[in-house]
Amino acid sequence: MEVSVNASRDAQSDQSSTAGGPSTQEGKEVVRWNATRHGISSPKPVVPGSEKQEDWESHLEGIMENLSPVGHLEDGRSTERSLG
Repeated sequence: MEVSVNASRDAQSDQSSTAGGPSTQEGKEVVRWNATRHGISSPKPVVPGSEKQEDWESHLEGIMENLSPVGHLEDGRSTERSLG
């Protein structure tokens, strides 16, 4: 019985080392968006596949034009405001 328990543990160990997510950087970039249903807490301002980079740039440009930030601090705060 002892042999079959050890064999079972070894098999589980072998399987767990291959199952656990992507190992390539490209795969990791893809799966980081798996749970995204909206962009509220997304790591980037544009959610791939559901938003367009051009729309974000237009939105940001409008915010910056409207707020007319002066200096680095105001520029950063204006960019933050454009995110939500």
